[in-house]
Amino acid sequence: MFWKVWSSRLNLPIPRPLKSSEKFNVSPGDKNVYLLSHMNSQCAKIFETLINSVSYQKNVKSANLKTEWEALNNSYLNTNKWVHRRFAEHADDLQINEMYEMLNLSFPPPNFFDFTIGSHLKSEIKKNFIDFLREEELIEGRYVDKYEADL
Repeated sequence: MFWKVWSSRLNLPIPRPLKSSEKFNVSPGDKNVYLLSHMNSQCAKIFETLINSVSYQKNVKSANLKTEWEALNNSYLNTNKWVHRRFAEHADDLQINEMYEMLNLSFPPPNFFDFTIGSHLKSEIKKNFIDFLREEELIEGRYVDKYEADL
């Protein structure tokens, strides 16, 4: 359906499939995603502690730590997530299990993937995605209805 719409809207032929079926953005399994969430939480907590640390922030104002703080502030929260993501994607079972043991984790609880979104975000999704699909008739209405019902 995607390529059919793409082809008709842009007046271009449907692209031929790639010869390789290699995935470029692999989704880690549930166990790996749970580990990833804990690693990200730890780093956020570590950085939050530095931001709120009176003694560290006092020392940051001195010349010898100012450069360090600027480097941490500009890079830490951006790069650590990539390191964690790649670990979750590429670590083997033994390495994942070792990290689970190190962090004292057990398998994700059944409700780990349950989440809710706020009314403002729901409204934005409806306005900018669902209503757009409906108005432009890019896909069958029954799918748009399902997206809206599931929202």
